[in-house]
Amino acid sequence: PASATSMTTTSTPSGPASSSPADETAAILDATKRYFEEFSSALHTRDTTKFRTTFLTLCVVCLEDADKIDALLRSGQTIEGGSLRLTNMEITALNGDNAVVAGSLTADMTTVLDGSRRVVETYPTMTRSRNIALKRVEGKWSVQAFLD
Repeated sequence: PASATSMTTTSTPSGPASSSPADETAAILDATKRYFEEFSSALHTRDTTKFRTTFLTLCVVCLEDADKIDALLRSGQTIEGGSLRLTNMEITALNGDNAVVAGSLTADMTTVLDGSRRVVETYPTMTRSRNIALKRVEGKWSVQAFLD
């Protein structure tokens, strides 16, 4: 499930006057990459602290994923595999403090193990296209929704 939001233009200043379009592009793509890196790390450490700093609380899917990882910790379950990679990233929309990044997301085969290391669930490797909405708040780009 992914939430859809409407993009709005604000009159908020868009960062330092010296930032170039190339700097802006890099910041947006870095924020998107960091989201998936921290998601992967949280899956393996079962610590969502850093992951939760990469998205806005209005991202329902993001909150649900973080809560599921927290539940793994409480239940004593662990994850093997499951690393996430977003490749072929491209900014498809940029309007003030709102951006959309399209890319190809690959999730490696994932195995959920219980406290005794018995298999609880397995998920095959999968790749799919994703469209991720980001919003700049106080100069920092964060994921705000998945549009597909």
